[in-house]
Amino acid sequence: MGTVTSLPAAQDWRGWGLRLLGLVVHLMGLALVVFVGLGLAEDVSLWVFGRPAEAQVTATWIEEDASRSQAEPSYRWFVRYAFTTPDGRTINGVSTVSATEFATLGTSRPTELVSRESEASALREGDAPASGPTVDVVYFPPLPSHNRLDDSRYAALLACAYVPLMVAGWAGLMLGRRLLRAE
Repeated sequence: MGTVTSLPAAQDWRGWGLRLLGLVVHLMGLALVVFVGLGLAEDVSLWVFGRPAEAQVTATWIEEDASRSQAEPSYRWFVRYAFTTPDGRTINGVSTVSATEFATLGTSRPTELVSRESEASALREGDAPASGPTVDVVYFPPLPSHNRLDDSRYAALLACAYVPLMVAGWAGLMLGRRLLRAE
């Protein structure tokens, strides 16, 4: 009686399955590296080349977070600010803040609770008050519209958050490459 050997077709399917798995893993790793790389480039441009400025708070508002379940309402706090660059351009920005940061602004104007996007856009385009609270912002000098509230106190923590994501992306690329070459 002869020995049982595996069929060539079964080995061929196994090879194609490994290659397909390799392609999927490789593409997932590539997507992660690109996604994290773009976020890192955006953050590094502000961390390394960013210039600090003091911005005037022009509006504050609260929006109900519609993405959460309606059983327990959730809110997001927004700040609209304006600052002037050294060359005299006035730049506007909008940023979300935590409830604690929002409370420390201490605006003299009442804060609006906004439930519709049209109301929020009207607040974003409102006129700036003559005086009020200020916030620290950082902007990219060649492109001042690329700005946000200054989070430099968290820069080291944020930079470390990118490391495991980049390692996972590179591992996906290498594992996918190895599986693609499997026979």
